[in-house]
Amino acid sequence: MTHARTLILLLLALLLTSCSTATATITWETASEVNTAGFNIYRSNSPEGPWQKINQQLIPPSEDPVGGGSYKFVDTQAQPGQTYYYQLEEIELSGSSTQFDPIPLQTHQTPPAWLWWGAAIVSVAALTWLGVGKAIRTK
Repeated sequence: MTHARTLILLLLALLLTSCSTATATITWETASEVNTAGFNIYRSNSPEGPWQKINQQLIPPSEDPVGGGSYKFVDTQAQPGQTYYYQLEEIELSGSSTQFDPIPLQTHQTPPAWLWWGAAIVSVAALTWLGVGKAIRTK
C-alpha cells in the first residue's frame, strides 16, 4: 500500500472515530468499599442542580471491599457539545448515603453529517484515483 493510501485511510479512520455517537464516560476509583451497597450517578446542567439519577439500577460495589475498585459508567444520553455536572453517590449497606462534589465534563461536538459524507466521498475518490493511476503506470 502506498503512503498516500495509508494516509487517506488513516484520515478516514480518524474522521469516523470523531463522528461516533456522543457519550460522556464517568470513571472513578475507590480505595476501600467496606459496607458499600453500591453507587448512583446524577447529572445536571448546573453545579447547583437539579440532579437527575442516570443509572437504571444501583451500580454494584467491587468484589474486593478492602481493596476497592475501578469503575466506568457511560452516559449515552449526553448531548454533543454540552457541559454536564456529574455527582457520585455512595450507598451504604445501612441505607445511608454520601454524595461527592460535582465534577464538570464537556462532551465533544460531533461534526455535522454533511462533513462526514463529504470526507468519505473525497476519500473514496482519492483511493480510486490512486488505484487507477497505479494501473495506468504499470501498463
